[in-house]
Amino acid sequence: MKPDHPRHRRSLVGKRIEEWLLRQGWSRGDLAREMGRNPTLINDIVIGRQRVTLEIAFLLEHATGVRAETWAVEDALWAVQVTRPRAVATLLPRQRESVVDESITR
Repeated sequence: MKPDHPRHRRSLVGKRIEEWLLRQGWSRGDLAREMGRNPTLINDIVIGRQRVTLEIAFLLEHATGVRAETWAVEDALWAVQVTRPRAVATLLPRQRESVVDESITR
């Protein structure tokens, strides 16, 4: 994968985590310990390799005080943003073809 591939872009959640850590003076390891998880998980979330599951959202809420809904919604928004170009390129042309096919058979 090229470095500019969407999976290499920091997620919205990752940006929020980094900002929060900076304000608190915490490291990723500190956050991971507070969540009872491996620091690799935090790193993977920050770089966009790991999606935020509901479990992770609740753990982040516990550790940061930021509501689970915020973490979950920001992750979903990022996923849509990253997926949109591929979806438009692959799904929409098929959708148009099926509409054309239906109009021809009628």
